[in-house]
Amino acid sequence: MMWWNGWSPWWMGGGMLLGLVVLALVTWLLVATFRSPPRGRGGGPDARELLDRRLANGELSVEEWTRARDALDSRTP
Repeated sequence: MMWWNGWSPWWMGGGMLLGLVVLALVTWLLVATFRSPPRGRGGGPDARELLDRRLANGELSVEEWTRARDALDSRTP
């Protein structure tokens, strides 16, 4: 086996592998940090969107929608 300045070729390959692992970890951390958080618990529509959709579909009257909207707006986030 040939040695270059006291370093084995296996160490160079191991260093490259370690570098790729570090790069993958840094990439994963950046993506996890800057990804937009999901809305609500399941990432689906929030309560206001559901309320608006029910009004648009005719499931609620304007008075019911107004009462429900006011109740949603008055709660503390």
